[in-house]
Amino acid sequence: MGAEYVLNTTDADFDAKFKELSDKLQPEFIYDHIMGDFAEKLLGMMPPYSRYCIYGGMAGKVEMNINIYDMLLNQKQVIGYYWNDEDWKKPKEEVKKELDIVNEDLVNGGKIFGFPILKSYPL
Repeated sequence: MGAEYVLNTTDADFDAKFKELSDKLQPEFIYDHIMGDFAEKLLGMMPPYSRYCIYGGMAGKVEMNINIYDMLLNQKQVIGYYWNDEDWKKPKEEVKKELDIVNEDLVNGGKIFGFPILKSYPL
């Protein structure tokens, strides 16, 4: 996998472990394809001047509550990324419909847009 640090978000001490690593490593950027409630929490735990890039919503929740004071005082940024510039020419309703199809497939096992898991590692 190539990961130097692996954290399990369901561990009771996840917040403390993330804070410890965040203080040590000072991450500047997070890419998130899942979103959901965890995105709000993770953004709040990021260090000052960090950026949070959203490029999907596999959790099904596409809204995000943001602590404006944290964003302003710590100069954090949330940015969105979409992989195909040609789609910006399409009506937003059409792009949303396409993204909903992809997200629904991935949430339900990825029969169209998924990929096989070659090996799993226990946490």
